[in-house]
Amino acid sequence: MKITTSGEFAATPERLFAVLSDPSYQESAAQEPGASSAVETRGDRTLITTVRVLPTDRLPDFARTFVGSTVRLTEVQDWGPAAADGSRRAALTLTLDAAPLTLSGEIALAPTPTGSRQSVDADLRARIPLVGAKVESAAAPAVKDAIEHEFSRLRTAL
Repeated sequence: MKITTSGEFAATPERLFAVLSDPSYQESAAQEPGASSAVETRGDRTLITTVRVLPTDRLPDFARTFVGSTVRLTEVQDWGPAAADGSRRAALTLTLDAAPLTLSGEIALAPTPTGSRQSVDADLRARIPLVGAKVESAAAPAVKDAIEHEFSRLRTAL
């Protein structure tokens, strides 16, 4: 299932990326027990890894039977160098422990006349025979909500 969304920010892509790649900003997202975050620079690439433990209460009952009451979510953003206009792209991978559900795609930062836009374009896949599409449909709103929540956190941090 395709997940596509974007958020507008009143800051340049350089400023937005500075916040995104700030270890203290990433640590603030990982306050729950079992959560962690790391920001690494490897040459001209920046790797941001965040692990969170999330409740599954928004999933339908049949989906919770596969994953339980919480899931451990690992998000990896592999950012490339900035282009001349400050834009950047990252490979995005999101995996859930104990669940055959993954999200993979791309995050893009681009300048706009009023600041910048962060876009997420990814595929949500549930590898569960017979009910995979149903699980994807059930999980998609929670995934989009999580992305929108992150946009809100970024706006507050800016």
